[in-house]
This record gives sequence, C-alpha cells and structure tokens, in this order.
Amino acid sequence: MYFAFLNWWTGDKTSFYSDAPSRFSVQALEESEIFRADKFKWEEALSKIPVFEKWYRVKTRKSYEATQQKIIDMQTETGEEKYLKLLKNAPEIVQRIPQHYIASYLGIKPQSLSRIRKNILKDK
Repeated sequence: MYFAFLNWWTGDKTSFYSDAPSRFSVQALEESEIFRADKFKWEEALSKIPVFEKWYRVKTRKSYEATQQKIIDMQTETGEEKYLKLLKNAPEIVQRIPQHYIASYLGIKPQSLSRIRKNILKDK
C-alpha cells in the first residue's frame, strides 16, 4: 500500500481507535524501530503534553495529505509518471527496496516496472 520512509511512522489508526482487528499488516523491509502504544496512555499523553499533541497533529495531517495524494495519483497518473515521481521524491528507495515491492506500491505489475525502467534508461 505504501512505504514509511525515513523518519515516518506507520500503523492502522482505524484499528487502534476502534479496537477492531487491522485489515492489513506492516512489514519492515529494513532495520526499523518498533513502537507499541497503549490507547489509554496515548490519549492521556496527548491531553497532558501540549508539544506531543502538536507533534501528533502535524504528523497526522502530513499522513492524511500523503494518503490523499497517493489516492489521486493512483487514479490520474500512469505507471511511468508514478515511478518518476518516486524517483524524484525518494531516489534512494529504488536502490534499497526490491522491485516487486516498488511495483506493488505503484499499483503496477513487476513486468511493467521493468519495462518502464528500461524505457527511462533508453531515453537518457
């Protein structure tokens, strides 16, 4: 569905706040730090620590914006456009993440990604 890039965090907020099982899992593709939060303590910290609440609000807003943009991109951009955007925004990812994960993230088949990469190299 998406990558959580350096200094990002991920999880299923719907599951966290509704106490319902998550409909997806998280897989670390590289060494990662794992943080586990208790909902009651999390909410208590948000209400008692203004700087934490502000940090969380900013992170949540950025997460929402990134999710909205990904939905728009999936509906309006070609596979090549999405790949070029990924190269522009996170060029190190294509060197560090296996191609089949990148293809899945872009919503295309691995064969299509291979063709796109070949065409881009040919056009240079």
